[in-house]
Amino acid sequence: MGKRDKLGSFIHINPKKRGITFEVVMFILAAISFLIGCHFLKSDTLFEYICVSLSFNFLLFTSVIFAEKISLFIEEMKHLDSRYKNNWLLLIKFIFPIYSDMIIITIMLVTIIILSTTPYGSNIIKIMENFGFSSNLFALFSSLILQKIVPLGSASIHRAKMMEKLGGLDSGVFMAYSYYHGFLKIVLPNTGTQQKGFKEFQADFESKHGIQFAYNKLIILVPMSLFCPPNLVDHSKYISLAQSLGTIEVSRGGVHNRVYKNTVYKLEKDGNRYYVCAEYATPLRTMYDIVHTNNPHAVLYETFQNEFIINFYQTLKDILENSEETRDLCDLVLFNDQKDKKMVDIGNVIINHIKKNN
Repeated sequence: MGKRDKLGSFIHINPKKRGITFEVVMFILAAISFLIGCHFLKSDTLFEYICVSLSFNFLLFTSVIFAEKISLFIEEMKHLDSRYKNNWLLLIKFIFPIYSDMIIITIMLVTIIILSTTPYGSNIIKIMENFGFSSNLFALFSSLILQKIVPLGSASIHRAKMMEKLGGLDSGVFMAYSYYHGFLKIVLPNTGTQQKGFKEFQADFESKHGIQFAYNKLIILVPMSLFCPPNLVDHSKYISLAQSLGTIEVSRGGVHNRVYKNTVYKLEKDGNRYYVCAEYATPLRTMYDIVHTNNPHAVLYETFQNEFIINFYQTLKDILENSEETRDLCDLVLFNDQKDKKMVDIGNVIINHIKKNN
């Protein structure tokens, strides 16, 4: 609970991390279930019950886990290019993490040895029938509970699939909404007030500088590496000029007259000149810093980097397309910005997008 001031109002909230109560209760329930199963044994076969029933259940569970992973591998093969950068090793590690799978294999080998080298293995079905339905049912229930406490075979793919089922409760989706409401919704639309929108700023810029934009939308670059350099000029031989399109001042979140703006770039290639407004999706720069700094979550974010980027891209694209205020005002360009461990020329990416969509 939070602390109260003299008037009884909450002035401070002190949240705490969740403990292990869930795991402890589940373990107790598993033990109780197993003891109930022992109580219902038809005969004095407690040792056989422990060896055979639990071994058989764990062998069954681990077999199901591998069947699931093989199915997931076949599914993820279709996403090798977009999610795994055509890297088979990355795909295999994402589904078959070596440490957890070695535990599964060990459990499977131990249970197979128990069931095959003891007198119970040759007649396992008959022995389990002798246990009785109730004893087998409670043993199965106990094993299911233990599997929830220690989820055997847990892999990165399971977390990725879980993120898809969360209905938007992941970092990629949050970043998309934050970027839209905190920036794009401010700089793009014409609000019907004295404040100009993106189209009006473009028209003013064309009139003032005597140029014509080659593309009438804001191009937002979404690199799969998360790397977003400070400007585009230093990362392309085709880009030679950068100027501010115009500024918007909005008081927001306690900051008086916060400044928002877009940038105009001039690109030249094969005798053609292109004036465009382009920029990186700035939330990706923040995630890049998270991944590449020493913090407790860096490895986790790096593992799911591609998932976050794709969720960010898909969510932001849906937001922009379904919003009357921002529809047809900007394009998202998702691209692999590294080829043979070298950065691609960002000017080429922009020019190719213009040619493809004009």
